Amino acid sequence: MEPHWPSLLGPKLYHKDYLNHQQNNQDITDNLRIRLADKDALLEIASFDKQHFDSPWSYNAFKNEFNNPASFIFIAELDNKIIAYLVVRIVLDEMEILKILVKPEYRKRGIAKSLLNKALKLAQELNLNIIYLEVSKKNTVAFSLYKNFGFKEYEIRKDYYTKGEDAILMKLELSNYKEEQAA
Repeated sequence: MEPHWPSLLGPKLYHKDYLNHQQNNQDITDNLRIRLADKDALLEIASFDKQHFDSPWSYNAFKNEFNNPASFIFIAELDNKIIAYLVVRIVLDEMEILKILVKPEYRKRGIAKSLLNKALKLAQELNLNIIYLEVSKKNTVAFSLYKNFGFKEYEIRKDYYTKGEDAILMKLELSNYKEEQAA
């Protein structure tokens, strides 16, 4: 007889399914390698971007950021495969997070958090004062992650994205940041 869960727990959930769910959602950051992208990674990053964003950057846009001395492109690798990236730009004493993407099959495993921690570490090393970003109002998962890091909303841009989605502008003042916020 198959195990049956009480109806208030929803549909049947079997031990095997639960173990698979746990394995698929486990934090894999111990095996994660985050490094600066090299030129060879740009084509793959641009391909990811095209697959996952309504208004993707072109290869040349990534190449321009790569060649910009004020920009940093970090990649997250697992088993020597790129599974995520983060693009930031420094202007004076500020950082802007321009792009972040984790492949869907690797989401909810701490990778975006690890990339954001890398950006925060860089900002602190460079004695920056503030980090800015924008996030779609519909992207509640990313919005929650940024809030957990201490980012605060400061403006809404109506119909900013191609499908008429609003953008939430957020900032993190590093003088107020405490590392335990993101833990």
